[in-house]
Amino acid sequence: MKHSLGKILFLMIFGVLSLSASTYTWEANAKKSRLFMNEAVEIEYICQFNDEAYQYVIEFVPPKKGDGYRLYRLSETERMINGKRINRYRFVLFFEKSGTEVLDFNALMRRTSKASIEDTVLGRDNVEDFSFTDTKVNLPLLHFDIRAHQEKLTGKFSLEVHMEKTSVNAYESIPLTIKVEGTGNFDEFIPFELEIEGVDLFKEVPQKTLELMSQGYKGTWIERYALIPQHNFELPVFTLRYFDLVAEREIILHSRAIKVIVAEENASEMLLDKEEESAVEWNGSTLYYLLTLITGILIGRYVHIKPSVTPEEGTLYVQLQACRDPKRFVTLLVLLNDPELNGVINELDQQVKEGASVNLQKYKNALKSKQTVTLIQKIKSIKVKVLNRLVKKDS
Repeated sequence: MKHSLGKILFLMIFGVLSLSASTYTWEANAKKSRLFMNEAVEIEYICQFNDEAYQYVIEFVPPKKGDGYRLYRLSETERMINGKRINRYRFVLFFEKSGTEVLDFNALMRRTSKASIEDTVLGRDNVEDFSFTDTKVNLPLLHFDIRAHQEKLTGKFSLEVHMEKTSVNAYESIPLTIKVEGTGNFDEFIPFELEIEGVDLFKEVPQKTLELMSQGYKGTWIERYALIPQHNFELPVFTLRYFDLVAEREIILHSRAIKVIVAEENASEMLLDKEEESAVEWNGSTLYYLLTLITGILIGRYVHIKPSVTPEEGTLYVQLQACRDPKRFVTLLVLLNDPELNGVINELDQQVKEGASVNLQKYKNALKSKQTVTLIQKIKSIKVKVLNRLVKKDS
């Protein structure tokens, strides 16, 4: 049987290394032992060998959740220092209940032999994989004293609420951004709930950016809304509560209430709903001019009531034409509430998720064409309805 040079060299090296049996010791450390509930603490387990210990494989995967704690792996390294192997495992730990807690973990030390290496590497018959001798090792205990408090969040946080406008026309979109930054058990942050009577709310998918560090999760949480008001309203106060580890007390952050002034529409009466008491004689010329006048009034009324489909400044169509951000463009399309745009929205959303390059100008041009066609169709529809109403009334 022919053997590759790499396999032969591996066996020669392993034969030299396995002349003496490797020994090892475990140690466990914690940055601190007296904590508050939900306070992040870094813990470390280290396995030190007396040589290179190539014949050993370590399986150390402690449970992520236990009785009153959550555990996240921070890093795992293996190094050779002065010809001796050192395995280091670092975790971030959160305790969810108060009292005295003890971490009692174990690791599986798997040791193979020279014969097993030879059988597997040389490809001998009926040998598919390495054989191991397994030893379960109880690791050193870690003791903690956990102090109680009442808040869900623990660490350091900040709250920012920004509304771009405080004076708008009815049915005009108002962008709202809520941003929370901080470090601690941020993975358990509970999103805000927003409901305002007389205001339609459109919410983007929240953006969460978190990075695991020895102090816990550090990052930001951003919620974006588009508010569509019908009348004056007040943005409520947002409250964020957390336990500050430096001050060792509860901190309550408040945003300020924001009053928004909404200019109401002028509700003009519909001319067609008013019945004439006296009979009117109709001829072609009279009917033409009256039809033109009524059509113009109805178009003006429609444009006034539905600003989201007109080319006037500040409407969604204008915002779409000026928009350069694909994510914002998708949000504005959703606000149009047009079922015919569902295909375009899905197409754009997929491109955004895949990080593809988006040609917004193509969609803007399509919107311009659709807007013109839609307006013409509505004008025709209004003319037909008015004509039918007049003919019926004349008869």
